[in-house]
Amino acid sequence: MNKKPAYEELEQRIKILEAAVAEAGRFQEELKESEEKFRSLAESTPAAVMLYQNSRWIYVNRAAEQMTGFSAEEFLNMNIWDIVHPDYLALVRERGRKRQQGEKTINRYEFKIITKDGLEKWADLAGSSTMIGGRPAGIISVTDITDRKRVEKTLIESEKKFAESFLKSPIPLAITAMKDGRYVDVNEAFAKVMDLERLEMIGKTSTEIGYITAEQRTLFLEEYHRNGFVKNLELRMRVKDGELRQGLFNSSKISIGGEDFFLTMVTDIDDLKRAQEALGQSEEKYRLLTETLPDVIFTMDKNWRFLYVSPSVARLRGYTAQEVMTQSIEDILTPASLETAAKAFAEEMAIEACGNPNRNRIRTLELEEICKDGSTIWTETVFNAMRDQDHKFIGMLGITRDISERKKDACERERLMTERQNALSEIKVLSGMLPICSSCKKIRNDEGYWEQLENYISDHSRAEFSHSFCPDCAKKFYEKAHEER
Repeated sequence: MNKKPAYEELEQRIKILEAAVAEAGRFQEELKESEEKFRSLAESTPAAVMLYQNSRWIYVNRAAEQMTGFSAEEFLNMNIWDIVHPDYLALVRERGRKRQQGEKTINRYEFKIITKDGLEKWADLAGSSTMIGGRPAGIISVTDITDRKRVEKTLIESEKKFAESFLKSPIPLAITAMKDGRYVDVNEAFAKVMDLERLEMIGKTSTEIGYITAEQRTLFLEEYHRNGFVKNLELRMRVKDGELRQGLFNSSKISIGGEDFFLTMVTDIDDLKRAQEALGQSEEKYRLLTETLPDVIFTMDKNWRFLYVSPSVARLRGYTAQEVMTQSIEDILTPASLETAAKAFAEEMAIEACGNPNRNRIRTLELEEICKDGSTIWTETVFNAMRDQDHKFIGMLGITRDISERKKDACERERLMTERQNALSEIKVLSGMLPICSSCKKIRNDEGYWEQLENYISDHSRAEFSHSFCPDCAKKFYEKAHEER
């Protein structure tokens, strides 16, 4: 065999080497292009993309920085377990090890991480294994699901509260499947209406139990399809002992697990009607009382706004009850009486603020009210406090009566008393020891002079004198004339 010259062999090897270098260059370009595409994709995704080898991070994207608060430089100097919550450390460590070694493991799961500022966050991890630089590595995508977890927790708590409210509600409630009317659940109040146990009803339809007839269920469904709900539908219902009672049905659609159900509330109308009848009788008695009494009955809130005024106010002031309801206290009372009422109210509020007031106390005021024709009348109003279930003051109950005649009589008595006092004050009363002459009967005055008795009395009283003779004096001084007569 002929051998090629050495330079030809060398030339051939150089060509092979050049081809290999060119191939390596193309590979490097493709690798660089692939890496750039990976980085571009990783940096644009909202999920955290992270590469690790052994127990060190070798790449994290911007989303990972935002999620955890650590910078990319800080990540490269961290152990991959440093961000894992202690409760999940063993789980994540074991699955990460298996992933790097190519062993079978769960590639998607949820766990908690700790951010740079110490906050706990829920993360949804999806991972896979790869080779980087000829060595095993792991790549993971992590999504922040903290808000979703919070919503799930709220939803679970809400469902729990709904279940508790449903079962413990005093209102009869039932959940039935829309497709066939079977009871999925009923609360104790509903079972009590039927006089059955809850478990006796669940899984059965209302017609199987005999609660309502098929015709009545048809009426129920027609009402729902017509309005999209059932409101105040009256149906006859039969309880366990066979008694027929009138029921008021209210129902709406709810969805559970993608299936539609009726949530139905049932009220025993027989009991309601009895209560309405009793209430009507009570209201009629109250109406007769308030319309017959001459006194005006009213209620006010703590801001002096009327809540109720009896019709008898028309006889008192000329306004109808409806007109008075629109009036303010300034429209009703004269300025002086308004001041009296405001002062009394302030005193009552001060008593309320003391912390332990007498809740049964009353307050009586005499107030001058303005009538529709412009005149005024005097009234006596007795106030009592209205209170809520916690005994807090919420307003006033009052009864007003006309005391104009009584006030007029009192004014007349006061006038007469004043006149009497004035008359008495004008009377001059002589008192004490008066020095009088035993012979001429002159009186010595305060200045030491003697003066006639009648002059002294006239000066010291309102008495006046007229002069004449008594029979004895007339006989003494005019004896002769008397004898001739």
